[in-house]
Amino acid sequence: MALPTEKTKPKESFEDQVILILGIPKIGKSTFLSKFPSVLMLATEDGLRSLECYQKRICSWEDYLQTLDELKAGNHDFKTIGIDTADNLAFFCKDYVMRKFHIQHASDLDWGKGWDLLKDEARKGLGKLTESGLGVVFTAHTKEQEIRKKGQEPIMKISYGLPSFFRDLVTSLADIILFATFEDGKRVIHTKPSEDHEAGDRTGRLPEILPLNYEAFVKAFYSSAGNEAEAKQKLVGRIKMAEAVLAEQKVDGFEVEKRAMNSRKKHLQTEDIDGASLSNLQEYLQHLAVKYKESKKGERHASIPSH
Repeated sequence: MALPTEKTKPKESFEDQVILILGIPKIGKSTFLSKFPSVLMLATEDGLRSLECYQKRICSWEDYLQTLDELKAGNHDFKTIGIDTADNLAFFCKDYVMRKFHIQHASDLDWGKGWDLLKDEARKGLGKLTESGLGVVFTAHTKEQEIRKKGQEPIMKISYGLPSFFRDLVTSLADIILFATFEDGKRVIHTKPSEDHEAGDRTGRLPEILPLNYEAFVKAFYSSAGNEAEAKQKLVGRIKMAEAVLAEQKVDGFEVEKRAMNSRKKHLQTEDIDGASLSNLQEYLQHLAVKYKESKKGERHASIPSH
């Protein structure tokens, strides 16, 4: 394989991000996730009864892998995969490996082979998820953990309780880690780590703290200054470029102006793209990106240009 001749471009849209939402049960992680564009919730536990959303119950690692195969085959309009929760998905992965190799614990196999089998299976399963071409969002429960440093008083840090074989992989995949909590009676999300909680933002786009609200999150992501007009302008520019690429390559009839206008009306509820809402613009851009990726199946890293 030849060495690269051009620098890679930063990922600029939701469909290219892997997001992890941490928080105690019932704080609103699932509700927040349900607002993402055309999301399919893979429910590994009960808890979505009060939400109106597309969901599929996942009761085993086999269920999870089969669902990813179905998504990869296409014939659907989903743009985001939500794993609710990663805690139970990790349990299903471990249970699958234990059953497959007829062991009760990873340490039952000599020389750390059991742990290697767990890591390998988790790596393959999570790899299939991120290779789907769809947005990926995990939720996970938090727990308090005592941190001790030599010569210092122990401190309590809020972390997430995934087993290490799964946790390390999810953490390495995540571009954004959001910590959801209550402050002054309000639900908020932190995007930066501190001594008492885990969080992170590789994109550098997000302020340190935001309301636990999807619209507020979208506005912040597309404009670090919080300027909604500027954020919308950037999205409109990317949509027009995406439509032009689809038209040039004759993807799904976008070379016909009427087809493009009908697509806008369906996803933006208006032909006047400048008058569409920020969240609808984001969802439409992700829709166009998925169409492009589907048309380029088999070509590595196919994506709509971001500049």
